[in-house]
Amino acid sequence: MKLALESTSPNEGSSFKLMVNPRLSDFFFWHFYPEFELIYIEGATGTRHVGDYIATYQESDLVLIGSNIPHLNFDYRVKTDYQKMVIHIRKDFLQHSDGVTPELEKIKQLFRDSARGIMFGEKTKVLLKERIKAIHTLN
Repeated sequence: MKLALESTSPNEGSSFKLMVNPRLSDFFFWHFYPEFELIYIEGATGTRHVGDYIATYQESDLVLIGSNIPHLNFDYRVKTDYQKMVIHIRKDFLQHSDGVTPELEKIKQLFRDSARGIMFGEKTKVLLKERIKAIHTLN
């Protein structure tokens, strides 16, 4: 299994890059990149490989993966019709907020905690899924 540094860059004038329904179910793609990644997948049951953690998910998954953490595409071997949203977030997008924006401290802590990956539970998935699925419609 070969680990690949994936090249990703944010959209012009943005700290984020959004991918709607990228399909990699036929590819074993063990990869990493310096950006953070928020993944939401719905309508699928699969296996989550993040760092040295392997588990299955049922019907949907919402995970925040920290910078430079090796992981496998969440749709590997998924054969059902599914939706997937992938948001890459620049590693330095909160860098200049220290001391200046105390309201972002909990968000900064969330990103620090993502150093091993964060799997969100059902309550959070239900709360956020429509917002995540609609994010591509926003400017």
